[in-house]
Amino acid sequence: MFFGHYRSKLHEQHRHFFAYSIAYSFSKQKRRNGLGQSQFFYPKIAYHYQVRYYLRHFCEQGKSHRFFENALISVFFFLLFAHKTSFSMKQFTSVKDIDKLPELIEEAFEVKKNPFAFKQLGENKTMGLFFLNPSLRTRLSTQKAAFNLGMNCMVFNLNNEGWSIETKDGVVMNGNAAEHIKDAVAVMGQYCDVMGIRSFANLQNRSEDYAEIVLNNFLKYANTPIVSMESATLHPLQSLADIITIEEHKKTAHPKVVLSWAPHPRALPQAVANSFAEWTVRAGYELVITHPEGYELDPQFSKGAIIEYDQKKAFEGADFVYAKNWSSYQHYGQILNQNPAWTVSEAQMQQSKEAFFMHCLPVRRNVVVTDQVIDSSHSLILQQAANRVVSAQTILKKMLENS
Repeated sequence: MFFGHYRSKLHEQHRHFFAYSIAYSFSKQKRRNGLGQSQFFYPKIAYHYQVRYYLRHFCEQGKSHRFFENALISVFFFLLFAHKTSFSMKQFTSVKDIDKLPELIEEAFEVKKNPFAFKQLGENKTMGLFFLNPSLRTRLSTQKAAFNLGMNCMVFNLNNEGWSIETKDGVVMNGNAAEHIKDAVAVMGQYCDVMGIRSFANLQNRSEDYAEIVLNNFLKYANTPIVSMESATLHPLQSLADIITIEEHKKTAHPKVVLSWAPHPRALPQAVANSFAEWTVRAGYELVITHPEGYELDPQFSKGAIIEYDQKKAFEGADFVYAKNWSSYQHYGQILNQNPAWTVSEAQMQQSKEAFFMHCLPVRRNVVVTDQVIDSSHSLILQQAANRVVSAQTILKKMLENS
């Protein structure tokens, strides 16, 4: 009834708009079939075009009944379909904060193609980056992403530049801590339009680390959008960059991706491995996680992956190999194995299908991976690092659009 009543009143742009909307409804299934760039569909462009068109012509041609009517029709369809292509992003802490991963990846490609096209979004907005742990790629890439969007950016090292922080509630603060985290975060939130926080696991108490005390305090008290720049359990900005990199280099819709544990002289958190597992499963890849016994990840993150204790068998037919060390989750924070046979070398890579090598960096050369592998033409470590800017900028763009 609605379509029939108004069809005669719609000019050529309206008919294109109807066709676009109908095509969108038939494209849903196609968009579920993979993450290839050519499979994405963006009706939001049509919605925005229609609204801009009528606002412009309304001003030029006066307050005519027809333009009132047509503008209302356009806004109606914008509201009707917009919820299918947009979501409000108030926090970015894991892949669970993403409504539609394929659309986010497509948006990342657009950001990479035109990094300065959205500078107006960040005008007179401030990004605050707060670090409790060291950083190179995360700090620089997130700063650059903010600058690309026209934002001002403040960086503060909470661990050595601010007052010592108390994180537990109800304590008598008569010790070394000079300020409670709820007060510090609430104040910092007043100075920022978006905040990023980096806080590693201490690897002393699994329950405390996996409770994400610092991150959750920022989410609770900041009163502004929060981006995790690596928490005790996850590193979503890194994982988004990894997925972008795989999408750029994959040769099949659902590549085989191997996450391989590798030795390291220090005990490291499980955050990168947890996050990579969670994102690759969500992306629909075939994920195999290989490690010595005792290094099983928390099942909530590795669910959907194949666990293989034979590294060479795991590498067979692999399209991508991601090397990473992590300490034991079961025997929390402990190093159970230092076997150099797990170092990723040419011998292991030969078992694969000419796989690309990946690592988040920093990396211990000739401990985690040999020079021959990491310096080869199939190494994607620099591409991953470059895509850290893209991942951060894509997320910040989403937050600014919804602010």
